[in-house]
Amino acid sequence: FLGVRFDPNLTFVNQIKYLEDSCSKRLNILKILSNKNWKLKKTLLVKIYILLVRSLIDYSSILFTCLNQINQSKLQIIQNNALRTIFHMPKWTRIKTLHDLGKIVPIKERIESLNRRFVMRGLVNNNPLLIEMIDEFLNYSAARTISYPTPLCPFKSNIQIYLDSKKPP
Repeated sequence: FLGVRFDPNLTFVNQIKYLEDSCSKRLNILKILSNKNWKLKKTLLVKIYILLVRSLIDYSSILFTCLNQINQSKLQIIQNNALRTIFHMPKWTRIKTLHDLGKIVPIKERIESLNRRFVMRGLVNNNPLLIEMIDEFLNYSAARTISYPTPLCPFKSNIQIYLDSKKPP
């Protein structure tokens, strides 16, 4: 995949490290812009965060289901740090409070929404690669011995409902 860093075990540690490094540099820009001397509105700073930082996380969102809990939390920490910077909040501020102030959903919810939309859009538009991948997933997933989740696992019921609705009576 263009822009995705792989490692031999497909744990995507290289991708997470890349995201941490890239987002850290962009968070420094956000820190400068959130300085009170600039007098930027908080809503504008949240939009800058979305453009500079969250767009990097969104780009590789299809991998999120394949990440372990530690790597998933690293992405959330990036967002938490950005929101703390924007709203000048201390580290002990509740994460829910940060999300409410920024009117931003947690990374996990955002990525699940993006992935669901991607899969459903591919189904509606009859994307042949996605259709083939879904067919293989639905027909052969029970025979798999690997216990790792795939990007389609969270949407198995949605996919099945959609496909059932497309079948002729």
